[in-house]
Amino acid sequence: LYAGVPSLSTEDTIMTVAEKRVQSNSRQLPVLAGNAKKKIVGVVSRGSIVDIVSRLKTINEIKVWEIMTNPVESVRSDDTLDKALSLMRALDIRTVPVVSADGEIEGVLGMSEIIDHNWKGGSRSLADFTDVKIEVSSICTDVAYSVSWDSDLESAADLMIQHKISTVPVLESGKAVGVVTQYDILEVVSACKERDTLFIQLSGLTEDDKEFTDEIYKVVENEVAKVAKVGNPSSLTIHYAKYKESGDRQKYSLSARLSVDSEVFTAKAIEWDIIKATKDVMKKVSSAVMDRKDEKDTYRRRKR
Repeated sequence: LYAGVPSLSTEDTIMTVAEKRVQSNSRQLPVLAGNAKKKIVGVVSRGSIVDIVSRLKTINEIKVWEIMTNPVESVRSDDTLDKALSLMRALDIRTVPVVSADGEIEGVLGMSEIIDHNWKGGSRSLADFTDVKIEVSSICTDVAYSVSWDSDLESAADLMIQHKISTVPVLESGKAVGVVTQYDILEVVSACKERDTLFIQLSGLTEDDKEFTDEIYKVVENEVAKVAKVGNPSSLTIHYAKYKESGDRQKYSLSARLSVDSEVFTAKAIEWDIIKATKDVMKKVSSAVMDRKDEKDTYRRRKR
């Protein structure tokens, strides 16, 4: 039983609904109406919002790689179930991709498959689940609905609705490079809500990287302040990824997306240092905004 779960009204916009769901991390929210709005007239699930997303043109211009979780957390088909359960509990996720020894996607393991197997064995609680040494391959689905890393968000949303799934593996050359979830889509929708302050989303940061969060925000605020002098920034998403170029040292690869006055500006940066990479990508995206302003000013002068 959960207390303090936020409620919705029949007049709430889809952006408000998504924002409340992101803030509460609830899978369903009640819709209230009637006197004093105390009567429950329905519920809104994550899936119902994802269904609407496929019809929102602005949202669907976003590419999967821009919001996916990367690097992808996965289990091997020959891993034991207790290892998969430990990973899912640690990350608080309900679904995990299953890959072969060489990284090829083979299927998906979800909490529903684990619970179904548990019930067939006569147990009614995961706390009593003792059959944890079986291989993941024995109960995972052997069909992994997936999208390419450069697919648009509509493709991922359609798969979720058609097959009633919450997580879709993202592939590049047949290998899993990330996952996109219903929650990721909700975050994108909530960012579209008109607000007085800038909505900022930093994705892909590892636990080690999070110690730099305050410094990252200072860099962001400095560049956004420049942008605010010429436009109205509403949302900013920066995705952080790391890869090894040589030896054990990792390089940061950043992708930024800034919405200003209904226009979207993107930039990328690659650096060894996370703060330097953040400064680089923010300068690029703010410069793109300034260049666009100059283009508009030039066009207006020609029209006079």
